[in-house]
Amino acid sequence: MVLALKRQWIWDDWYAHDGKRGHGYFLKADQSIGDPELP
Repeated sequence: MVLALKRQWIWDDWYAHDGKRGHGYFLKADQSIGDPELP
């Protein structure tokens, strides 16, 4: 599965199952803050 949002950085996704339903979580930030890999 691929998750992509326009104008958002996405990282650290994780998933959980509670016995009935699956849940997906992820961290995100607006790309206007710049590339987090650059100094």
